[in-house]
Amino acid sequence: MKPKPRVESVMVKYTFSEPEKMDLGQRMAAAIEHRENFVGDKKAMAASFNEKIQSAENDASRFGRCLTQGYESRLVECDVFYDYTSQTVSWIRRDNREVAERREMTHKELQMEFEDAEES
Repeated sequence: MKPKPRVESVMVKYTFSEPEKMDLGQRMAAAIEHRENFVGDKKAMAASFNEKIQSAENDASRFGRCLTQGYESRLVECDVFYDYTSQTVSWIRRDNREVAERREMTHKELQMEFEDAEES
């Protein structure tokens, strides 16, 4: 009785046929296209993260300035009062009723008193 041959896999040279080469070329082109898409996505994500990092740095700087200075400038609604006796204009904050600003009236503002009187 003859011994049964043993089966093993061995690495050998395989020559591709023309249709297989065409298929490999298409797969290679698709792989290159995918790579380029990933590179583009990576750049877009890096730009997005750089914006987020810059925004966080700007916030930290602004908060640091506020902390160091102890205040920040904000727009606050005010009532404007013209005092013709003292010839001043005052801005009174609506949130806490403190004087936000006071200055002397301009020549034009002083004329408003006479214009208002003429209309009455």
